[in-house]
Amino acid sequence: IQGLTQLLPISYLQKDARTLTSEDFDDEIGIAYSQRFIHYLRFSEAISVLALMRSKMRTDGKLFLSASGLRSELGNDYCGSKQELTNRFAPLNPAMAAKHDIHEPVCLYTPDDLVNLCEQASYKPERVFSSAFGNVKGIFAIR
Repeated sequence: IQGLTQLLPISYLQKDARTLTSEDFDDEIGIAYSQRFIHYLRFSEAISVLALMRSKMRTDGKLFLSASGLRSELGNDYCGSKQELTNRFAPLNPAMAAKHDIHEPVCLYTPDDLVNLCEQASYKPERVFSSAFGNVKGIFAIR
């Protein structure tokens, strides 16, 4: 990573996403990448975080986002599976929670859910799909 940071201006921040502020971001984000952290946030919290990040992105910026899928293994007997997306935030079933060491409530996504989330935060989908494991991934541009 050391050599990569010399070529690209990469910055890292470790912080509870719910406490992010505008000052936590550079003014010109070109690429934002996140792998499955978004499921730890309620839908409304996820919109706020993505919108905040969007406010700091360049007009040609890209968001690469993945979320744990409702149709993945984590969705087996997930008690939030019947809830509307805006209210979906529930613990995994005990076996999946133990297997993946995820004991907090989560919001699992379908591809349409991820599009909905990102559109509400002013991104437009370029490509959204499910992985072989049922996780949801997308590339989004600035709207």
